[in-house]
Amino acid sequence: MSKMKIIFVTPYVSQTAGGLFTSVRLLAQKLSIKHEVEVFALEDDRGKSDFHEWQPIVPRLFKIFPQTFGYGFSVPLVRALARAQPDILHVHGIRMWPATAARIVAQKKKIPLVISPRGQLNEWPMERNRLRKKLMHFLFEDTNIRSTTFIHATCEAEKQYIYNLGFNQPVEIIPNGVSCSEFDTFDSSSVFSKWPILKNKKVLLFLSNVHPRKGLDLLAPAWEKLRKKHSGWILAIAGTGESQYYEKVKNLYRDGANDNQVVFLGDVRGNEKIALYRLCELFILPTHSENFGNVIAEAMAACKPVITTKGTPWSCLADLKSGWWIDYDTQAIQQALKTAMCLSDEERIEMGQRGRQYVEKHLSWDILADNLASMYEKYI
Repeated sequence: MSKMKIIFVTPYVSQTAGGLFTSVRLLAQKLSIKHEVEVFALEDDRGKSDFHEWQPIVPRLFKIFPQTFGYGFSVPLVRALARAQPDILHVHGIRMWPATAARIVAQKKKIPLVISPRGQLNEWPMERNRLRKKLMHFLFEDTNIRSTTFIHATCEAEKQYIYNLGFNQPVEIIPNGVSCSEFDTFDSSSVFSKWPILKNKKVLLFLSNVHPRKGLDLLAPAWEKLRKKHSGWILAIAGTGESQYYEKVKNLYRDGANDNQVVFLGDVRGNEKIALYRLCELFILPTHSENFGNVIAEAMAACKPVITTKGTPWSCLADLKSGWWIDYDTQAIQQALKTAMCLSDEERIEMGQRGRQYVEKHLSWDILADNLASMYEKYI
């Protein structure tokens, strides 16, 4: 495989980017071992505060002007891309200026263009703010996507959503990965110091954005019906969201919180996040829709059984007997929880170990980076 010059173009490289911060960063770092990789992005409020996590890559940031509609317009970004002359341009994330900027330069310079929609063409996100998104697609986003050499999807379901919208470019599937070694060591002291309520409890962990899509409204009645029969368990909800909705969700769990069987942990990152994965007995993501579900892969890497819905691409959980892949409704959530919490500790450990073995074999970032590089070469 010959060495290539690859430029990743993405809206943000700080933790403001959410899941993209992890997936784009780790993919870029692994590609940089064998190839020349640069990362171009927009400036945001966090500035360079997260740059150290990108080493050895030093992302290049570009000023936004004017600050209008959150679109991220930046002329300096276009100029820098035009000067760079890469072998391939790879855009991560859509409906912001970086995707359009990359398309303009790719067309002018005849550079192969790849776009990773990162779930933004799936049913749920397409239905939110529908009129605004239809206008954006009419003005520029459809042109961006139809100009690609190929489209990168992270699962078969995302590929189908793309084709259902009428795009006919080649779609290649490469899932997100996970670094299993990050979950091999952890320090529980900071977690128990910060949240002593978790001590001596069996923890059911939810870790994601607190958002209407994530199914916490369906989990609430399921948990309420089960928790009193499982007094040794506690539901830990880690994540933040829009303040009004966050308070609404907290109110749904008020009785459980009063009985010390629900705790809201807020934003959790770094070592504390890893420790929570390792300390929990069971992980749950009752989401309506998920493009990939990085947190599911992380929980599996931490050797934990997972409960999630058919809104995610994780049917393998049932096949592997490492978790539950269920319908998106309260009854299904309640039944899966009841079954999982009634298992012995040994049975849950065995389920978690099967999940870890799957992640190690199929979702190593080294393997996925090589697969992506092979895709680039196929189309260059």
